[in-house]
Amino acid sequence: MNCQNAQNSLSAYLDRELSGDAMYAVRSHLEQCQSCHADLESLRAVKSALVSLPVIEPREGLAEDVMRMVRGNSASAPRMPLGVMVATSVAAALLALVLFNVMFGSAARPQYAEDSGRFDAASDGAVTAPDFGGHAPLIPVGR
Repeated sequence: MNCQNAQNSLSAYLDRELSGDAMYAVRSHLEQCQSCHADLESLRAVKSALVSLPVIEPREGLAEDVMRMVRGNSASAPRMPLGVMVATSVAAALLALVLFNVMFGSAARPQYAEDSGRFDAASDGAVTAPDFGGHAPLIPVGR
């Protein structure tokens, strides 16, 4: 088992939700890998802290208030001003466009776009078939 598989299984390992073979594989990895063992101890401390937190009961009528806001029946529901909504939408669209361009813009560029002085035997005439007795040599171009 590698570290990535062990990391993905730590929570299930702590909760004893893995099969016997998987539990054994994670345990064997943890015995050999100090980094994953430290991550297991950190996860164990977080789970322990979460268990010790008090349970908070929601106030009476919260579910009805939430449903009223979802349906739009509440006059007290906070409304976003139209200008802020438009500005946020435009900023999100621009950000999406920039991210798309950064991620996929370079993939659309031709392989030799910057190399305008690349040798081309067909157009330069530097090497021609008559120079080799009527047969052109096989010379790779561009690589």
